[in-house]
Amino acid sequence: MAARVRPWPGTRDVAHVVALDQQGPPPVALLRSWLNDLRTEGYTSVRTGATAPTHRGPYDALGFTTIQQLALLRARLSEVAHRPRRASAEPEVRLRRARAGELVVLAAIDRAAFPAGWSLDAAAIAEAAGATPSQLVRVARTRHGTAVGYAVTGRAGRASFLQRLAVRPDAQGRGVGMALVDDAMRWARRRRSTTMVVNTQHDNDAALSLYRRAGFQLLREELVVLERSLDAPL
Repeated sequence: MAARVRPWPGTRDVAHVVALDQQGPPPVALLRSWLNDLRTEGYTSVRTGATAPTHRGPYDALGFTTIQQLALLRARLSEVAHRPRRASAEPEVRLRRARAGELVVLAAIDRAAFPAGWSLDAAAIAEAAGATPSQLVRVARTRHGTAVGYAVTGRAGRASFLQRLAVRPDAQGRGVGMALVDDAMRWARRRRSTTMVVNTQHDNDAALSLYRRAGFQLLREELVVLERSLDAPL
């Protein structure tokens, strides 16, 4: 089993480790080896990506603790396929495919939309976009060219994933988020996806309300982000 490692966005000494085998967590011995290697490389702590409760075992065994809880929602695309297309409440906002050179612009939107320590930088957005065999990165811009929101959508087989959605605070409440969600669903349906999954902070009432209005249903399962200090060898 292999893992992808990069600094947590906005930091240099916190490692973000994502196991590449999504079928199960790394064995305890392998995870311990990764942590010791990361400590040698100068990292002071390590965080996981969004992790299912059934994959927590090895992390709990090595002393990881929960630092964020994420609600998980799913939409059955056939059940929302015939809704009328929503126009943004801000008529001058238009959606188009983002260009590779715009990742820095998208990262600025992300910093404005998410709390410090939880936003994505340009590299992390590119990583999210490359996590599935096919993907769409869409940006919302005003007629004056100001970027006010973006969404990253991915597809693997019949499953699709709304991997990131961010809207600048000064553009929220104008229908930009809903326009991006509907656009993502249309893209996924055209590629024969049957479901779409999204996660958000379990206490993010605004995001939960948006996704429910878009046709997502809250699942019992929650995801967690885990962290462990690397202050001593394991």
